[in-house]
Amino acid sequence: MRFLFDTHAFIWWDSEPERLSVSARAACEDPANILLFSVASAWEMQTKVSLGKLHLKQPLADIIATNKKQTAFRSFRFIWNMY
Repeated sequence: MRFLFDTHAFIWWDSEPERLSVSARAACEDPANILLFSVASAWEMQTKVSLGKLHLKQPLADIIATNKKQTAFRSFRFIWNMY
């Protein structure tokens, strides 16, 4: 199954997984699932970091790279169509 992280869920998954529900953690930990992360969330997080509203343990690029190596995590972008 595919799961799309929202921004808060991704932050919690990385730094405070206990804040996720038991079922959400189980879905993230299941190697049969694909975890998706939008570049829109990366943009939001980096914007908040630059404004001083979000403090990360390490640079966002490193967090994403670590998650890619450790899980079935995939990065993708939203495509907006006005049709």
